[in-house]
Amino acid sequence: MLVFKAKKSSVLSTILSSFYPEKIILVLSLKEKLFGRVFKGKYKRYSISLRNRSGKYDLGILMREFAKEME
Repeated sequence: MLVFKAKKSSVLSTILSSFYPEKIILVLSLKEKLFGRVFKGKYKRYSISLRNRSGKYDLGILMREFAKEME
């Protein structure tokens, strides 16, 4: 798994997934406005984008488990 922080998460995760198709790409971005899939941290809100081109992983399961932890 490769993890990055960026201002815009979805574009970067798509680009990186083409360079690292076997890896899970996770890009985290701090959001001031709510849109897309947003999770609340202790005092901040984050948007998370996951990509994997190999098809080996169910990223939906990973996101659901992460969302449970962030509630």
